Amino acid sequence: MDKYYFASDGSYGLLDDGSVIAYTDKWTLADWEEIENSLDSERAFIARGIFHKYQKESLAEMRKLGGYFDFSNEELEAERNAGN
Repeated sequence: MDKYYFASDGSYGLLDDGSVIAYTDKWTLADWEEIENSLDSERAFIARGIFHKYQKESLAEMRKLGGYFDFSNEELEAERNAGN
């Protein structure tokens, strides 16, 4: 089943396995500079790394949004074991 994103600016597109939707309220100026200064081909990887930095804080919010996000089985198992 295909998944698409629809943004408030009217843009939309296919949400593929490499896509990252991230809750960014905790991101710092340095985080955004890293995103802005990255190559297009690296941006999703970098965004995923920044997201994981704040993952524990934003996991509940991401679930509320119902967005696609990529967690490894080890991360999901660690969350279950932590009682979250």
